[in-house]
Amino acid sequence: MSQRTRGNVLAMSISLSIIFALYFSWQRLLPLILRELGATDLQISYSYSAIILSMGLSQYPGGILADRLGRKPVIVLSTYGIGILYLLATTQHSWWSFVIMIALANALNALYQPAFTALMAESVATGQRGAAFALLEFFISIALTIGPAFGAWIMPITGFRVLLAATGFVALVMGLVRQRFVVETMSLGESTAPVIHLKQFSDRRVILLIASNTFYTLCHSLLLFGPFISLYAKDRLDFTPSQINLMFATGSMVGIFLCQLGGKLTDRYGSARALRTAAFMYVASLLLWLRLPHFLWATLCFTISYAFFQVTMIAGGTLRADASPPGARGAVLGVVGGLAQTISALALPLGGLAVERWGLGAPFFMAFGFMSLGAYGTCVLERLMARSSTPQASA
Repeated sequence: MSQRTRGNVLAMSISLSIIFALYFSWQRLLPLILRELGATDLQISYSYSAIILSMGLSQYPGGILADRLGRKPVIVLSTYGIGILYLLATTQHSWWSFVIMIALANALNALYQPAFTALMAESVATGQRGAAFALLEFFISIALTIGPAFGAWIMPITGFRVLLAATGFVALVMGLVRQRFVVETMSLGESTAPVIHLKQFSDRRVILLIASNTFYTLCHSLLLFGPFISLYAKDRLDFTPSQINLMFATGSMVGIFLCQLGGKLTDRYGSARALRTAAFMYVASLLLWLRLPHFLWATLCFTISYAFFQVTMIAGGTLRADASPPGARGAVLGVVGGLAQTISALALPLGGLAVERWGLGAPFFMAFGFMSLGAYGTCVLERLMARSSTPQASA
């Protein structure tokens, strides 16, 4: 890690965790908030689809901007925009206008994700990337523990609008923090390509990375990134909103203690192998969770699932950084994330239709199928990366 950039990982991790602590005080209950604003369950699935689609469409231009303007400007300006949009969302009283504000905020969040991942990868040596992303997930886990627990306590008193306003204000403050403490990495590493060429995406490793990442994103969209866990917990397990928040908080709390272990396992056994093993256990545990109506047992099973999910996030971020070419890392990461988010937006309406036909458990089994396809893709990708000595391996 260079002298100038060694603080980037800490600065980005802490600032993101502070934003997330407020964001996840209400986000896990977004399906119930949309119900409160008048949306039906099918409209909720379409709303999530619109949110995810907005994220997918913004990642590719975000990657180009990251390669042309630099990592830091994209990150800082997007953070300011996110804060403003959350403040505007507090003034909306219809579910569709509220969704528009949230979708735009998530689009800006996705816009800077390629820059974020590239900056994290370029701030450390190649062999330390697993540890860097583990540190990031450590701080995120703290936020995901504090946020839902805080929301479970305060939301019955204040309502969701106060928490949403607090999220917007904190995002603006963290924009100032990032502007002050984050160091640009683009000029310190490899020179980036000013023009994006199709040949950069013809490499079989990049194609497999796009495919496997898309399948894993489809899986996440139906599970922890989607509405169906909260809806199932409310309608089938009869959990209260506070219990749902506490369940998510408990899972995140265990994740705090597993982040460093996840980073070490990723660095030792390889990101692809760690990703597919953890993803299988993550989804399998949630399938068991469907059959545990008692709150304590369900929370224990959910916590185990969340622990494996934590490893998938660490290994997934490391794999994307390892498999993307350094000369156009931002653009490739934008394509990888953008295509995955755009395609996964289709999963939520399909999940909503599956719920109407087969019940609320159907999206969980769909997620298992997508996870299996992603695991096969990472198997092939791992063999390709092992057979060749590439520039990525020494980036």
